[in-house]
Formats: sequence, C-alpha cells, structure tokens
Amino acid sequence: MKPLLTVLVAQYRPDAAALRRTLASLVLQDTRDFAVVLADDGSPEPYFAESTAYLTAHGITKVQTAAMTKNGGTVCNILNGLQKITTRWVLTISPGDYLYDAGTLRWWLERLQADQPRVAFGRQAYYTPGPAP
Repeated sequence: MKPLLTVLVAQYRPDAAALRRTLASLVLQDTRDFAVVLADDGSPEPYFAESTAYLTAHGITKVQTAAMTKNGGTVCNILNGLQKITTRWVLTISPGDYLYDAGTLRWWLERLQADQPRVAFGRQAYYTPGPAP
C-alpha cells in the first residue's frame, strides 16, 4: 500500500552527526507508513548512501534521493525534492530537526486523514543541550 505522507529531508552541507540524529528520529517512529526523500542542494558530500542504508536497516524502505549539482537555495532544493514525491502530504525537515516523539508521524497521519487540510503547520519546540537560550 502506498503511503500518504513523505518526509522530505532538505539539506545543504549537512553535519553528519545532526543528519544521523534527524534520521534516528524517523527510525524511532511507531509507524512505517511514510516515505522519505533526501534532497540535497549541491553539497560535496550528501551522505545519500549512508543515510539510505541506515533507514533501510531500520525498516524504512521507501527512500529516494534528489540531488542538485549546483547550489540553488532552499526553495529550489525543496522543489527538486518534490519532483520525486507522489504522496498526498509532505512534511519538510532538515538535518538537526527531530520529530517530537515516537508517535509524531502516526499522529500527523491521523490528523491529516481526519481533517483533509491542503496545508498544515506544526508547533515547534526547541531543545538545546546546554542552558536554556
């Protein structure tokens, strides 16, 4: 069955550790009813092979990549990534962004299916390992 939601990870010169933590927040989800598109904006090292292998090893197999050869900016990167997406809804995040908890995508899917919005925005929560900003 085709998923209704794609998580678009839009990146440019990603920090490998931040990217891994972002992907880990996807792996921790209690549903696999989503796809992932890794979109890169012309980085010398997009980490596509490592990212795809990590996600696949954890049961997320609907993974695609979209690379731009030259940096075109965030909007162009997202538009390029959207070319790969066939799902009804898209959640866009970047390396260093994390989903709130293990049920975040399940909750989003439930709300999206119930409300049928054209556009939805989430409330942000910020985390810093040091003192509060």
